[in-house]
Amino acid sequence: MFPISRLEFLEVTKPLLGPLQHKTKLALAFSGGADSLCLLFLLHRLLLSKEGSASCFPKSTPPTIVAFTIDHGLQRNSKAAADQAAELARRLSVEHHTISIPWDSHPFPSKPLDGSAMEQKSRDARYHLMFAAMQSHHINWLGLGHHADDQVETAVMRLSHGSAQFGLSGMRPIRRWGMGGLSALTWAGLPGMTTWIARPLLTFPKERIIATCSAEGLQFITDITNFQPSLTIRNSIRATIAALDSTGGLASDSLPLLGRGPSMVMRAKENARHCLSEDLEESTSAQLHRWVTHHGSQSQYHEKQASEYISKYSRPSPPSTLLLCTQLVPSPEVQAAIILRVLRYVSPNPWGHNTSQSRRKATSIALIASRLWPMAGQELHAPFAAGSQVLWASVPTLQEGLLLRTSSVCERGAVTPAWLAVRQPLYRRRCPCHNNGSPETGSLCLPHDGDGTVITVVFDLRFLIRITPHANPLISRLKMDKLCFSVSGHGPYHLPLITLRGPGLSGVVIWKLDTSNVPLSATVLTKSEWLEVKLIRSLEPC
Repeated sequence: MFPISRLEFLEVTKPLLGPLQHKTKLALAFSGGADSLCLLFLLHRLLLSKEGSASCFPKSTPPTIVAFTIDHGLQRNSKAAADQAAELARRLSVEHHTISIPWDSHPFPSKPLDGSAMEQKSRDARYHLMFAAMQSHHINWLGLGHHADDQVETAVMRLSHGSAQFGLSGMRPIRRWGMGGLSALTWAGLPGMTTWIARPLLTFPKERIIATCSAEGLQFITDITNFQPSLTIRNSIRATIAALDSTGGLASDSLPLLGRGPSMVMRAKENARHCLSEDLEESTSAQLHRWVTHHGSQSQYHEKQASEYISKYSRPSPPSTLLLCTQLVPSPEVQAAIILRVLRYVSPNPWGHNTSQSRRKATSIALIASRLWPMAGQELHAPFAAGSQVLWASVPTLQEGLLLRTSSVCERGAVTPAWLAVRQPLYRRRCPCHNNGSPETGSLCLPHDGDGTVITVVFDLRFLIRITPHANPLISRLKMDKLCFSVSGHGPYHLPLITLRGPGLSGVVIWKLDTSNVPLSATVLTKSEWLEVKLIRSLEPC
């Protein structure tokens, strides 16, 4: 197997560097293993070369790399391994930082002991520390060393969980970090919307990574826990594929040692035989690589079709809603891609978390699709919800896309069937957030001490609100030491309303988002010396 060439790496990495334009640093998760060391070497060489810097950063200076190593403290030699990783980075003249996980210290859980809990808890803790380190270094791009073999293992696991095509395509080469999960450990908030995770090695198998390290004289760390099938499901899958590649079958006495891996891999092989047009004489790993690549190319095609459909058939609508004309029926795969993207855009759940996409349940997606694009002869117009706190309402529109307010116009026959996706009405108040951008959907009171500070809050996980109190003439005239800004939702779309409270003030409305005052489908909803309100949800595929 031959090493990864400069040109190959440039071709796969250049499309992933868009968010880095005019940035001074990028981050890399660095364990010192073959994958992360290979990525560190290739990325470092690319950024230092004249060809790479001129091609990827024609209008700015290439960023420098900061390598972060997370010491999980789960093995006796974990500190020694972290020190070795630091030395490997030093040899390449790369800035390096080791961060230890403070188990049992909020928000970190107690140190995990068993396999499944250890894998998930370690991952959550690792990403939490990595994200915090990136924020402190003002970095918005993280490179990970996942490769083609990791893609296969991910797809096999997702198949066992019932994932459809979008899940079987594996990990994306680049995606937003997103707002994170619902716990303090997994929460990322607004900064996650402008932070990116990139995986430049996804198309290269492990063999080529090892070949690259060998050709360049890179001495990587070998983590023996990666080869213990009983430790994690991923290890079990990896060991099963390796056994099938080497012997063509599985010995009966090895099955207990491999755990769930054999059944999951055999199911994936069966799925691959059904979806691949060619039945080649090839190894299990080669077959599953083709299987994941097939689903990946199909998903890219369907995402592109979904983007074109949304662009062509969406119409202007109030902020944080989406009005979609549905007279043209796309393929079921494109329907699913459209639905998932609209749910994530409209939902008040964290962007990027599976709760913002009805947990990607096939039943929920199928229900929504059957209502938006009903079978011939069916007329389904009643409002409905199918997860993610998104309400779908059938609304008549003019051909230009304007919502109709009266039925008289409908009788003229110049209307187009359409569905309006809106944030579901708030039936009960949930725990409010503070001005650090944690989750919030109800009302929120922000104290003001008259010190000239800028108050920043993410309201309903849909709107960014920045208030500069001393720049507001009304507040300046009041000259109060203690005031309270109350942000709450109003109207059918739960749009932000800002009121002022204090001694002698029972709630003076100083600003509200009125759809008649804002261009439909606008992102910046208002911007003045004292107030800025922006829509922060993204309709992009990643």
